Amino acid sequence: MFAKKSNSNNSETNNSHLTGTGDELAVAKYSSSQQVEQDWYRTLYDNFPGIYFVLDALGRVFSLNQFGESRLAYRSHELISHSIFNIFYCENQGQMQAEFAGLAYPKNGTRSSKVASWEGQLTCKDGSIIFVKATAHGMPAVDWKIEQDSNGRSITNFLRPAVLLVCQEIKAKVASPVSAPPKQRGNWRSPTLAIAKLAKSQVKERNNIEQFIREVTETAVSVINCDRASIWLYGEDKTQLHCIDFYEYNTKLHSVQIIITAADCPAYFQALKSQSTIATMAAQNDPRTRELASLYFATGRRTALLNVPIMLADQMAGIVSLERQSDRSEWTEEEQELTQILADFVSSSLSATESFKLEAMRREQQQNLLSQYYDQLEERVEKRTAELKKANKTLQEEIIKRKQVEAEMRRQHQEQQIIFDSVPAMIWYKDTESRLLRINQAAAASRGLPAAQLEGKSFYEIYPDEAEQYYLEDLEVINSGVPKLGKVELLPTASGQKCWVRTDKIPYRDETGQVVGVIVFAVDITDLMRVEKELQESRERLTIKVEKRTAMYRQAMAALYSANTQMQQLMNNSYSGENGSSTAAASLLECEAYFEAVAIANRDTILSVNSDFAEMFGYKPAEMAGMSLLELLSPKSYKVAPQMISASSNTVCETIFLRRDGTAFPADVRSKFVICEGRLVQVKA
Repeated sequence: MFAKKSNSNNSETNNSHLTGTGDELAVAKYSSSQQVEQDWYRTLYDNFPGIYFVLDALGRVFSLNQFGESRLAYRSHELISHSIFNIFYCENQGQMQAEFAGLAYPKNGTRSSKVASWEGQLTCKDGSIIFVKATAHGMPAVDWKIEQDSNGRSITNFLRPAVLLVCQEIKAKVASPVSAPPKQRGNWRSPTLAIAKLAKSQVKERNNIEQFIREVTETAVSVINCDRASIWLYGEDKTQLHCIDFYEYNTKLHSVQIIITAADCPAYFQALKSQSTIATMAAQNDPRTRELASLYFATGRRTALLNVPIMLADQMAGIVSLERQSDRSEWTEEEQELTQILADFVSSSLSATESFKLEAMRREQQQNLLSQYYDQLEERVEKRTAELKKANKTLQEEIIKRKQVEAEMRRQHQEQQIIFDSVPAMIWYKDTESRLLRINQAAAASRGLPAAQLEGKSFYEIYPDEAEQYYLEDLEVINSGVPKLGKVELLPTASGQKCWVRTDKIPYRDETGQVVGVIVFAVDITDLMRVEKELQESRERLTIKVEKRTAMYRQAMAALYSANTQMQQLMNNSYSGENGSSTAAASLLECEAYFEAVAIANRDTILSVNSDFAEMFGYKPAEMAGMSLLELLSPKSYKVAPQMISASSNTVCETIFLRRDGTAFPADVRSKFVICEGRLVQVKA
């Protein structure tokens, strides 16, 4: 447990913290300059080469600086809440305590500038002595905070810190030894006389039990060689011990307002139930009493403790408790008997006192504690209320700002969603594990499901057949960080059919630049693909027609030119007279001599064929008269039909023909114009 000045306004329970005042909320930070100044003073206090104690009005240690801890070999929590006079002695102890009381309890209620100095000795934890000059200053009235010990238990009620004691080491004075410690003092009066005086006082103070109880504790300290004596009474349910008087030899002061509970010390309360005396030389180590170590008595030295029960109507009503440093002798049988006599005095006084007076005393003590608690609680409530009002105002402002920010964010989100759903493309946003995080309305419609139902699902659930290929392509984009654009592929739709889409895959990066997903854009190009296909087919058909028409025109022009030439020749030869028919016949015989198959045709109509020609096609010569040459052509040679029919003289056409049985065979056709029977015909050989 460590005590320090409080700068916090947090509300705590009465047994845990005493909180100081302040103008700021407990959650508010100190300004930089204030914090630096506070740290500077704290460092100075802890490390200045002197031993500093902060004491309350009863002389109990409230705080010890780090240098003092190091010099005395005590830990701070081992001395806090215990009297300074357990380790400090001076030559004139009585005068020192009187001057200390003057500093701790100023007459006019205001701090005095008076300073008191004494020369004495401090006892270290190992028993060694340090001779010091001690200077005491009265402290200003400030609020201090008492922190709980490490076990979180309740603590002795502190008064406000009142005195700063500064000890500077000096050399030992051989000629002026300090007064002997309590272990060396003798009883100021024999036990018999002390008991007699106490009995007389009991009769005298019959109606003032509080005064008689004080005399009992003073007598115990005087007659029995101990440092502190106290009387404790049970509460109504015996789960609490209330100290009705506590007297300390060093300070010569009485105090009350100390409570020990069964919740804090269960083993100690269990030991008291035996209604037997507890006498131990090391209370900190004794399993019955060691729970008191951090709550009640000093832990710097081992403490000897003697508890004697106070019996009232055959019931244990409380205890008489004596304490002293355990480096003295053990509790003797005589000391225990004397303590039992004092307990009997208390018991008889309690029996003689009307019960309502005892109850009134306890109630008064509790009322005092409650009054202090309620005063502190009311002050804390007022401070806390002010803090809450200020915090509530700040909170309301923050709530208004947050609502405005949330409304703006909702508006922006709605706008973004509208834009997202209005894009004329299907959009998917996937993480690195192919899980769908966002999807727009067009993409969701392609699967026939709402977007909310698809988001969060794996692509392996949405597109089970294609998901693996999609994921491999996603990994290429994720690993390379390079977009993959313009891929044309088939995408399954909700109807079971597939549509053509053009897909772009773009890596999505977080604020650190790491690729955390892939954004996929897909545009439906099914109609475009169909139009392009139809356009391509139209182009091909048009090309065929153009080529065919061009060839026909070329052949017609060539045939026209050839016919014109031959016509001119025939006209020139017509003047030869009667020799015309014989010339045509001679030409036909010439053809038969040089070619295996010959036919005479008027344009595409066959007029006459020789036997070889008819045999080649599987017909008889008479059957072929009047047939069209186009009937003998294979469809593969339809393109060259115009050229073959209108070919000029000595023009050769490569053609595929069909026999009567449907078999095809290739042949070269040569054409020649002749006059036969007074008309112009072609000889096809």
